[in-house]
Amino acid sequence: MRRVTLVLLGLLIPVALAWWIAELPGRVSARFGDYAFDASLPVVALVLLVLYAAVHVLLRLIAWLLGVPAQLRAVRAARARRAGDAALTAGLVALAAG
Repeated sequence: MRRVTLVLLGLLIPVALAWWIAELPGRVSARFGDYAFDASLPVVALVLLVLYAAVHVLLRLIAWLLGVPAQLRAVRAARARRAGDAALTAGLVALAAG
């Protein structure tokens, strides 16, 4: 029952926030030289949220790409370690067998 209540609250809060933002009055206007931009506040909030999500995904992708060489080194090191352990084990078994 607690889990259902937490899920419902987790869904209710974003919906209430979105509803509140959608009901906000006002307009946002911007001018850049010859270009003019005019939109309602909820549209601007949605565009900013999408822009934030896109930048976040792009930065995570860049961080992942920068981490790939270290991951490949770790995989190669683990493979070399396993091969070394197998060779050492085979050598010790051969010594023990005489």
